[in-house]
Amino acid sequence: MNIEEEIKSLVEALDDACDQAFEEWSMNFTERQYNDLSNALGATHSTAWIFSVIEGGILKEALKRIQERKKC
Repeated sequence: MNIEEEIKSLVEALDDACDQAFEEWSMNFTERQYNDLSNALGATHSTAWIFSVIEGGILKEALKRIQERKKC
């Protein structure tokens, strides 16, 4: 039994699952929220940047909460 290979395999599977979950969430979030933000602020480069910052903040908070749950 090669424990290191099993760990690498699990890390890869978890990483792939996280990537897929984020991609799906990001597409849905963008579909639901971007137009509202653009309508409120106007469609500018800064609107796209603000949206990206909001999206990143949500991702960061979600990952933080997952990490906190795993500490228990």
